[in-house]
Amino acid sequence: LQVLPVTRGYVEHQLIGHKVPRSTSGNIRIGVVYLRQLLREFRWDRDRALAAWYQGPASVRHHGPLASTKLFVSNVLALRGRGV
Repeated sequence: LQVLPVTRGYVEHQLIGHKVPRSTSGNIRIGVVYLRQLLREFRWDRDRALAAWYQGPASVRHHGPLASTKLFVSNVLALRGRGV
């Protein structure tokens, strides 16, 4: 679960309230907390939450998902469908 440093800082300071170790399990925790926040923010719309993960929530709200974002969402959902 890759997140940008600014996103990691947001999750640590705003959503969790403390620093999280920079480890595999810490990165998973950051990613899960952020994805849960995006799901809440986009009213549990999985496609829009995944688009916001890739493109940024403000951009998705303002412009809608871009073509490259739609491809990303499609690929993620295809992997999910295959059990990956």
